[in-house]
Amino acid sequence: VIGIVVAGIVFVFVCMTSMFSNAIMDKFFSDIDTETSGPKGNYIGLIRIEGTIMDGDSSSLFEEASYDHQFILDTIEECEDDESNKGILLYVNSPGGSVNASDEVYLRLMEYKENTERPIWVYMGDQACSGGYYIAMAGDHIIANRNTWTGSIGVYISLADYSGLYEKLGIKNIYFATGDNKTMGSGTEPLTEEQSEIFQSLVDEPFEQFLEIIDAGRPDLSMDKIREAADGRIYTAKQALEIGLIDDIQTYDATEELMLEEVGKDLEIYEFSEEISIWDELMMGLNENTSKSEAEILLDYIENDGSGEAMYYAMPGQY
Repeated sequence: VIGIVVAGIVFVFVCMTSMFSNAIMDKFFSDIDTETSGPKGNYIGLIRIEGTIMDGDSSSLFEEASYDHQFILDTIEECEDDESNKGILLYVNSPGGSVNASDEVYLRLMEYKENTERPIWVYMGDQACSGGYYIAMAGDHIIANRNTWTGSIGVYISLADYSGLYEKLGIKNIYFATGDNKTMGSGTEPLTEEQSEIFQSLVDEPFEQFLEIIDAGRPDLSMDKIREAADGRIYTAKQALEIGLIDDIQTYDATEELMLEEVGKDLEIYEFSEEISIWDELMMGLNENTSKSEAEILLDYIENDGSGEAMYYAMPGQY
């Protein structure tokens, strides 16, 4: 048994040392090649909105975050301040995310347009649902892949009720609170009718905000048509085009060509890249070889699906 334990420790140490060495070498050589970094002249900034849209770093120690909210905001600001920038091509591949984070990106893009009078084009990848569609409303021209899912216009708050389980186990949570609704949403207590109405009001307000954003971004659609389309369903690209939620269906390469024809054929499409530390690279490498237990998966589900946060999110499109 001791031999097996020692062998396991040695194996883990060797793997970590190898990945750490590779990360250092990759970082070293990437830092050497600095002459090719950055746009060479006037350019269109390619910004990717991928993964769940959340404020801050929602990743755990062994989990890579596919969306970096602050990096997106900083990149928009960099484009705005750079006179060589002539527009933004927004690549959206997201099921949506939090109400606040989605709205922050949308408002920052609108501020970019107002301050620079430069165009924003949007290309939709696999998904541009809910918060992803919300952000797309900042675009002057919205194009989807023919297999894109979009729409899912709406808001939800997810709560978990464990009170039945607690009762069976003989567990009782005790709260000392300053009001009947202070602990509303706790998984250990059923919601009252009044609390349900309060939570409903928390989704109704951002929903109306969503409709107003679409009304501003799709002026050819009447508010009645928008409300009719905003029942939470997901649309195919063809369905979205017929309704008027998007402008065109093209491939990504064709979208680049169309934008260059309108904005300037001599422009470069330049994608900003995020700097990743050696430690982050090491953790990503470990993540590839680390699987979650059933208990960890259950805890993640409880934490994320019962968070009580208002979300512009497409439930079938969870990443």
